[in-house]
Amino acid sequence: MRLMHYNVLFDTIELQLLEQIVDQTKPDILTLNEVQPEELELLQEKGYHTLFAETTKEGRHYGNGIAWKKQFTPRSIRTIIQDLKTPLLIWETELFSVYVTHLAAKEGEEVRFKEIQKIIQYLPPQQDFFLVGDLNTLSPHDGYDLQELEKGMQRQGHAKFGIPVSMKVIPYLEEQGLVDVLQKANAAFPTVPTGEGTPEHEKRQHFQPLRLDYIFATRRLAERVKKAYVLRSPAAEKCSDHYPIVAEFDF
Repeated sequence: MRLMHYNVLFDTIELQLLEQIVDQTKPDILTLNEVQPEELELLQEKGYHTLFAETTKEGRHYGNGIAWKKQFTPRSIRTIIQDLKTPLLIWETELFSVYVTHLAAKEGEEVRFKEIQKIIQYLPPQQDFFLVGDLNTLSPHDGYDLQELEKGMQRQGHAKFGIPVSMKVIPYLEEQGLVDVLQKANAAFPTVPTGEGTPEHEKRQHFQPLRLDYIFATRRLAERVKKAYVLRSPAAEKCSDHYPIVAEFDF
């Protein structure tokens, strides 16, 4: 089973580039942040079933989404919106569940920490699941130079990760027994910024290589991972300000 997550960057994506990435990767399940209805329509044309958990920004509709091939029929689908920046999308099958989230960006680590504590309440304690999304947070395992991070934020006039830098979300998820799949597969590489796909207004937030996108899994699912990677391709350089992340599991 091939799982791909992609923040497709609200209101800027070129459908042709997204199609190239999907054709190259051929995911069985594709989770999306900042997706819009026309992108899901493209996936439907390519044989996927889709679900859209909508929010609104400046009158435009976007949100979290999931697309899946027919062999993975969900038994239940729901969304949670209370106390979250974007809806938590919950997609459940007999084998496992997928939780799609997009944590707060500019509001800071404390807000993201409160969001992830809220999300944890909905995760099934005795079942296997994936928690995926642009978490807008940094992992303490990724070897950042904290002084350089702080200088970079000061130059850009923001404190997205805190000054001093705060990394609370990832350790908290690990305390709950979840596994960072890309880290486990030795593929914990930056997911932002891309090349031409990063607009000027996003370069303030993505001022250096950062890993913001994650696939977390319960231990039993993480043991099934065969490989994982950050997809870098000509289309991925242009399509969004984030690179897609992909993990393959033995089912």
